[in-house]
Amino acid sequence: MKPAIIVDYNRAKGAVDLSDQMAEYQTPLRKTLKWYKKIAFDLILNVAMVNALVLYKTVTNKHIAIVDLRKEILKSFLAKSSTSEAPLERTIRKKHVLQKKEGPSLKVRRMCVLCYKNNVSIFGRALARNKTKKVPTFCDTCIDKPFLCVECFTNVHV
Repeated sequence: MKPAIIVDYNRAKGAVDLSDQMAEYQTPLRKTLKWYKKIAFDLILNVAMVNALVLYKTVTNKHIAIVDLRKEILKSFLAKSSTSEAPLERTIRKKHVLQKKEGPSLKVRRMCVLCYKNNVSIFGRALARNKTKKVPTFCDTCIDKPFLCVECFTNVHV
């Protein structure tokens, strides 16, 4: 006599084993991934795909291989939008422009980020603050809106 919990487990594990088997036919996972990346990719690329395959088969009553379903999903991502006739538009890069910081007083100046890093590597932190020039200009398009002198701005953005 087996305990009831073991009988219940054996009855329910079939779906999980089948899901794992279906996901392993064409897996995008590689041995070189770290374990946490492997779990994320497995959830996104394997488990979600198997669930989509089961739903597709249930709704359409058609048989399709998981590889073909992956191809169809990728094609639908890359295809033109059905609402517009134009092809997928590429994102337009914003033009980086050096702007002057304006505030209540015209003394809004900070150290040039790149000059400071350069001076730290040469003189150390103690002397870098005194040797770095202060500028009122910054790049508004960059994510962290760094203060930059004209020379550093042209070196980074050109």
